Amino acid sequence: MHNGYLQKKHIVTEIVLAIHVPARTGSTVHKNRPSHGLAFNVSGEKDYIFNDGTVLTVKQNDIIYLPKASNYEVATKTRGDIYCVNFQCLDE
Repeated sequence: MHNGYLQKKHIVTEIVLAIHVPARTGSTVHKNRPSHGLAFNVSGEKDYIFNDGTVLTVKQNDIIYLPKASNYEVATKTRGDIYCVNFQCLDE
């Protein structure tokens, strides 16, 4: 799924957005993500279901990397808050 992204060095060029997403808010369907993202799952449990069939489950205090241009759906198992940082990198 990550096509070697995590195996390379990257330079963050811009923080696009840093936000708190309270439980019961935020989009559940994401298509062609415009930036890379890190999501810190403060509480609850969620499945991130990517269009290639990969399912990643995040639990309390987990961090998930969300690749630029990815397509995924978030299925909430138990509600909880998330903090997200969206960013761009040099030499995509």
